[in-house]
Amino acid sequence: MPQTAEHEAGSDWFRNGMHQLSKVVNAEHDQAALAQACIRQLACYVEAELGLICITQASHSSPAVYTYPPEQQSAGGSQALLSLANEALSLKKTLMQSGDTNDTPVVSSIAIPLIRNAHIHGVISLAAAHAYPTQQVQWLEDAAAIIAIAIDASQAHQLNKDLLQQIQMQAEEIASQQQTLLTAHARLAEQTSLPEQTQLLKAEFLSNMSHDLRTPFNSILTLSQLLQLNRDGSLSARQVEYAATINTSGKSLLNLIENILDLSKIEAGALEFNYHDVDTEKFVADIQYQFQPLAQSKDMHFDLNLASNVPAVLNVDLARTQQIISHLLNNAFKFNNEGKVSLAILRSEAEQNPLATPALHFAVSDSGTGMTAELSAQISQALTNTDWSTTRPYGGTGLGLSISRQLAQRMKGCIQHYSAPESGSVFSLFLPLRKE
Repeated sequence: MPQTAEHEAGSDWFRNGMHQLSKVVNAEHDQAALAQACIRQLACYVEAELGLICITQASHSSPAVYTYPPEQQSAGGSQALLSLANEALSLKKTLMQSGDTNDTPVVSSIAIPLIRNAHIHGVISLAAAHAYPTQQVQWLEDAAAIIAIAIDASQAHQLNKDLLQQIQMQAEEIASQQQTLLTAHARLAEQTSLPEQTQLLKAEFLSNMSHDLRTPFNSILTLSQLLQLNRDGSLSARQVEYAATINTSGKSLLNLIENILDLSKIEAGALEFNYHDVDTEKFVADIQYQFQPLAQSKDMHFDLNLASNVPAVLNVDLARTQQIISHLLNNAFKFNNEGKVSLAILRSEAEQNPLATPALHFAVSDSGTGMTAELSAQISQALTNTDWSTTRPYGGTGLGLSISRQLAQRMKGCIQHYSAPESGSVFSLFLPLRKE
């Protein structure tokens, strides 16, 4: 019976120590505070006179050292303890020795490396005026494993925090540059009678600025994607959501930069068009593949209708045609949350053809609430003049619609628009059936 009671008392001591240590590591995230709290908890629990914890630093050559009592920090801690800790760190195993630390008479010292997934995070070392019984050694080794996990999480947390701060700084810098770019563009756009040389300088300025903005944006997208993956599980669900928001917003801004670059190329006459024969059925299938998942994610229907009078082969600039249609479809899904979006491809009848030559008609329609007469008139005006700012009431910067209009014009086509309240909207792209 006495042995049983002694065993139960020992088990209670072991469990109570683990419980107290768990409370300590769960309460601290800052590495310095965590290390100081852990070495204090260990020293007090096993009644050690001296203690230190060394934590390896990824960005520093020498480890960070924290001691118990804290006043030993200024003196560099016990040299004997430090020597034993370094040896245990080198050998990657628990070491014990008896003797004198020169600072305090002791009976026994112990050093245990902090290892997590084969990675060494540091070492703890304690000196006591008594020998360490087997149970205390086992408890200290189990405690070291818990502390290694906590330090690993703390370092990952700090790394993620640093990455988020870096992303925030880059985002603020890009936002400032973007505002400067848009302000400069708006001022230049107000001047309706610019000489040709000034137009070229404006286009060159926009092109250079867009290229300069791409590099930090790509960095933001990469870093935010890494945070969003949360491979080490150190981020909370809300932090992962923040990273996803950063990534999504970054992609939107990068798309805006691409639009500005396209606009500058168009205005400078530097945009090249590449016409070739395209298989009509493959063209349709690619659009279906691209937008069907978007429709499903919004619980909307997406219909794609190919008229029988459309040639089996289209002679178009595939990239630019897809760019215009994708923009019109994206807008249709963006400004509607229910109902149906449709794309009809047909050969335009003579009475409905605004072009002087036989034309293809790509009609993007939605079953939404439509637009007011005022807004519809503004959109129609934007499709017939060069003032891209008139599209802003429709949502966003209006660059996408302005670019689509200019691309259509460069391909000898046009875009028309019709909408009425409660009747949805229709955007029609007309392109010559064959390149002239």
